[in-house]
Amino acid sequence: MSFTSPGINERVEITVRRGGTYRSRVEDVDGALVSLAAPLDLLVTDVPDAGLELTVRWIAGERGRYAADAVINRVVHGHVSTWVVEITSSPEIEQNREYVRGGGGEPVELIVGEDGEPHRGEVIDVSERSVKAVFKRLDIAAGTEVSLRLMLEDEQMTLQGKVYRVVDQAATSEVQIVLMLDADERQAQAIRRHVMNLQRLARARAKER
Repeated sequence: MSFTSPGINERVEITVRRGGTYRSRVEDVDGALVSLAAPLDLLVTDVPDAGLELTVRWIAGERGRYAADAVINRVVHGHVSTWVVEITSSPEIEQNREYVRGGGGEPVELIVGEDGEPHRGEVIDVSERSVKAVFKRLDIAAGTEVSLRLMLEDEQMTLQGKVYRVVDQAATSEVQIVLMLDADERQAQAIRRHVMNLQRLARARAKER
């Protein structure tokens, strides 16, 4: 089996078979065994037993996400409770092109660190897994973890993400940033709905011309 696993401190999404989907973070990696922080928003009905099957997803750069089958090896209770899961399949890429993408012009704020000042910018395009945006006079490096406030129609959402690529626009003192997003299912649905609404409006305008 070709083996790829998420790295320590990397954010992951856990889908419990016949249960819910939760966000977590990698605490430790030992070969095919990956220790995940027990999700804080776990439903009582989804507390796992050894042998429970899961799907684990994590960012695979701009290509999309890795998705791999896993099984609970054991649950460790302590100061930080963890699920020790065993990856049981070769991770597969869920391509970003599978996600609806569009938009542009939406206001966005990027925040580095818990107490960082918001940097205001504008969306170039967005999908449920990534956003490209432009900011003025922003010094930031690929790999930086950030928070993102994104206004879609009447809803402001706060997402976690990681800077994937930075392109300086020296002539305009602007910087274009591609961010990989860690959106939960509710947020992903809101983004899809927003982009699809914009696409429907664009098609309607084209028919009126």
